[in-house]
Amino acid sequence: MLNPEQDKQVSNQIEAYERKFKVGLTKIPLGSRNFELEVDEFVANPEIMNSGIQIVEYLAVRPEIVENKIVTDMGTGSGIIGISSALLKAKKVFMPDIDDRAVMNAVKNINRLSLGEVCESFQSDLFDKFGDREKADVQIFNHPFFSEQPVSGKDWTRMMFGGTELVAKYFEQAPHYSTKDALYILPWLTLAENKDTLDNDPAKRAIEYGYEIISVTDQVPVKQGIQRALFKIYELKNNSDNFS
Repeated sequence: MLNPEQDKQVSNQIEAYERKFKVGLTKIPLGSRNFELEVDEFVANPEIMNSGIQIVEYLAVRPEIVENKIVTDMGTGSGIIGISSALLKAKKVFMPDIDDRAVMNAVKNINRLSLGEVCESFQSDLFDKFGDREKADVQIFNHPFFSEQPVSGKDWTRMMFGGTELVAKYFEQAPHYSTKDALYILPWLTLAENKDTLDNDPAKRAIEYGYEIISVTDQVPVKQGIQRALFKIYELKNNSDNFS
């Protein structure tokens, strides 16, 4: 069950989506330059949920993370992280999402920015439609932070609510679609922490699947969006034998 502060946060987010807040073109800062992203309704919107912006800011400071690498941007939404990776000179970017609406939005942005040779977005529930695409050197998952189930009748709220199984499945599956030395990047909204029950904090969930946390960066909230709690960005490696 959400505590009052968590409930207020997600209620504000849901209300913003339902009144179509900032649907359309939005400016995304990428280091010293900007690009425009078109955001459709009920697709993860950086003007509402700024975790995507936090990751973009992180990559812009350290472009070597993605430069000349094969990147998978899991749950791409409107494509903000995958497109930023391409603009930061990634070699190839795979951008799956479970939501057909998000995939159409991401494809629209890929085409607008003439990135079709680098970026590919497709419908997939985690890796189930990944097929024989190249294994990623960098895996990025801007996962749902809150461990409640999506709101009944509003499937699009799964961008906020992932239960607790989704992150577990991701950590189990991801090594099979990654190179042996792949880097895994996941953000965490500290407001979503459940002190007494299971939550989706990567620091807690990754260890049992053979991951090692190699860095944790505290990111103060950017001005864009309505999420105002402290973010952490984790870099992880997988040291298990879960590779095929």
